[in-house]
Amino acid sequence: MDARRILIGLLVSAAAALSAGASTPPGGADGVIELSIDECVERALEVNVAVLRAGYGVEQAQGAGLSALSHLLPQVSYRVNYRRSPYVGIVGDRLVPPGSFSTSLYFTQPIFHGGTEIARWRGAEADKRAAVEYMNAARADVALTARQKFLDVLKALKLLEVREGALELSRRQLERARALVEVGSAVVSDVLRAEVEVSRNELDVISARNDLRLAKASLRHFLAIDDEREIELDENLGIEERDYDLDEILETAMRMRPEVRQAEEVLKSRNYGVWQDRGYWLPRFDFSADYSWSGPDRLKLADAWEESQLTWRFSMYWDVFTGLDRWGRAKQYRAQLETAKEDLAQVKRDIALEVKEAYYNVEEARQRMKVSAETVRLAEEEYKLAGERYRLGAATMLEQIDSQVSLSEARTSYVEARYDYVLSLARLARAAGVR
Repeated sequence: MDARRILIGLLVSAAAALSAGASTPPGGADGVIELSIDECVERALEVNVAVLRAGYGVEQAQGAGLSALSHLLPQVSYRVNYRRSPYVGIVGDRLVPPGSFSTSLYFTQPIFHGGTEIARWRGAEADKRAAVEYMNAARADVALTARQKFLDVLKALKLLEVREGALELSRRQLERARALVEVGSAVVSDVLRAEVEVSRNELDVISARNDLRLAKASLRHFLAIDDEREIELDENLGIEERDYDLDEILETAMRMRPEVRQAEEVLKSRNYGVWQDRGYWLPRFDFSADYSWSGPDRLKLADAWEESQLTWRFSMYWDVFTGLDRWGRAKQYRAQLETAKEDLAQVKRDIALEVKEAYYNVEEARQRMKVSAETVRLAEEEYKLAGERYRLGAATMLEQIDSQVSLSEARTSYVEARYDYVLSLARLARAAGVR
């Protein structure tokens, strides 16, 4: 199984299964916001502050790259000066006016600076790529959080349905107990127990409704939805059973995770920093030229270029001794390089642990979902048998209530296991670095 198959499998099991073909655009009729899982993620990526800040970080890195590149390009400047003195000079038999005007066009081209400018530019490019990977990591985290909050709302909705179903069953039990008491087939205490069970289930429904409101409020806050329109989410979640190979997922994660690529680019940048420091020990060579004119009357500038002059020079600079500055700077660059190496190794270790945890959680959630489904079927049968035995007088109301509670708990466990499994697939996809 290659990396492409892993990517396709995770997408089918998690992202594609979550969206399940919903394509209704946000903002439906009658003030209702209709969202699929993909639309939820897309909106979160548009409004999330962490993603926006990461995007600004990329722009800053791009600006730093342009600034570093500018040191390799020629510099051109134009200067105009006007000088006035309170004194009038005499040169020979000619009177020199107190004002003078000059203009110059300067051109400077760095030739060789020990490779420092090239190393600085390449380091800035590596920092720019690192900023892009940091933004990709932020986007992946936000996408995962959006999926989790989306699933939290759906899970809260399904749990509310379970609580409402339990309340309906308890009300039926109460009606049956009252009917049996009237015909003398049951005792009054059965009615009291059934009434207590109805009250307990009513409280559970109130709590479940509050959980649903809180889950929707959390989703609204995350998606920056400030109005009070109702949110309707796509509930069609197709779950595809498949097996994953841990070693192949680990290999894919080391290639695909933006955190790894970011740490690698930071390491390259620090390595270029060491190259840049070595260039400070070498001589620097520059070429410069200027085309200038000066005279007493600026009004005749257009006719005076015949008297202008071109000057050019080739310069060499060599810092023989700068105190301890270069030694101290070299030590800093080497320490930064070693730190980047350790950071890269630690990132890989952390990702390996994250992948293993996500992989094991998927396996656990899948087994819990299977067991919960079997438990629901068993609880439904036991509830039917308990109801029949109670009707025939072979069981007590307490046994009937216990079977109903077991059924409600089994259905609750199945809902939680089902959504936990889908969420664990999304986390495994995030850990593997696939979208």
